[in-house]
Amino acid sequence: MKIVCVEWIDACIDESHIPPKIAELLKPIKRHNVGFLVSESSGELTICYGILENLNKGEDAYDMTQVIPKGMIEKITEVKP
Repeated sequence: MKIVCVEWIDACIDESHIPPKIAELLKPIKRHNVGFLVSESSGELTICYGILENLNKGEDAYDMTQVIPKGMIEKITEVKP
């Protein structure tokens, strides 16, 4: 499987009680996630952070799978081991 680095913009949330002036300062977060490329379509990209061999009666399993909407992705770079 390919290993990719995905640069993307994520939503920002603050779960505490904050005053309006602080809330106005919140901005989206730029993220860099690296993982195995599970799938890619016109709408999203799916990566996982690990592959567990023979976990499910001979089938592999993916660890920590993440789906990122394509509209939030700025750049995808293949990482060479």
